[in-house]
Amino acid sequence: MFQLNINSMNKNFDELKSLLQVCKHRFSIIAVTETYFKCTPPEYYKLPGYEFVYKNREGMRKGGVGMYVSNDIKYKIRSDLNEIHSSSFESFFVEIEDEKSKNIIV
Repeated sequence: MFQLNINSMNKNFDELKSLLQVCKHRFSIIAVTETYFKCTPPEYYKLPGYEFVYKNREGMRKGGVGMYVSNDIKYKIRSDLNEIHSSSFESFFVEIEDEKSKNIIV
């Protein structure tokens, strides 16, 4: 798993792609914070081999969290956990499903 405070996807998405190329590692999950999206992200923000799931921060100028989840991973969004409302922090959870062991919540 890789996590990055992107501090605006509009400004820094190309840097994220460059950073991932330099790492030379295919992460299962890439988490981004401070996406600053106000609506559905455009197709431009897709990464090959990943599905982008996210939650915008409503009523605030900044914020927003999301995850690029590898297409190889079976998962479900944990809406029950994502309903935590706070002006102090944001959260977004997915549950990785594993047939051979316990599921993992990220």
